[in-house]
Amino acid sequence: MGVAHENQEELEAVIRELNRIPWNTIGLELPDDYKQRRQFGVTTFFFGDLAQHMEKRDVQVIPLENPEEWDDMQAMEIAKAVRDGRWTEEYLVKEIEQKKSRLNPYAPLELSYLNVYFLTRYEKAYLILKQNPTLDDVLALCMQCYRKREETIVKNIELYHPEIIVIGKGHAQSIKRSLPAYTVI
Repeated sequence: MGVAHENQEELEAVIRELNRIPWNTIGLELPDDYKQRRQFGVTTFFFGDLAQHMEKRDVQVIPLENPEEWDDMQAMEIAKAVRDGRWTEEYLVKEIEQKKSRLNPYAPLELSYLNVYFLTRYEKAYLILKQNPTLDDVLALCMQCYRKREETIVKNIELYHPEIIVIGKGHAQSIKRSLPAYTVI
């Protein structure tokens, strides 16, 4: 199932559709450490919410993403936001400095985890910006990352054979030829 993963209304519609059939397994566009991230307060809207719903129904959630590739894409999205004007580089630098100033070896693990998690993401985005001076450069890098993520998604689908897969529409269209046993809806 390809989804836009844009809003609560779509999430509720997907849940209603999934509730019609008693699935045993579902593959989702989530990094395979999503439970640990959730435990420390890192939320993944839409797919994380969908995972929690399916887990409550005793459906085995199969995360289809590699955490490093997932994190790289999140940093690229920030770099893209800077290059297309939604963020400024100054704002990103300020966020990095703020996160660094909050590093405290005596802070509770949950707080330290979130701080380090976002500091790492922002520093990665800053490095991407330094190595890719134009929006076109960042977009080209994003496309390489999308392809790598899709290879991982296909590999995990072939390895674990979830009964249904819910991923972004773009990924679903891109990988459908690689997975003839699945129908894209």
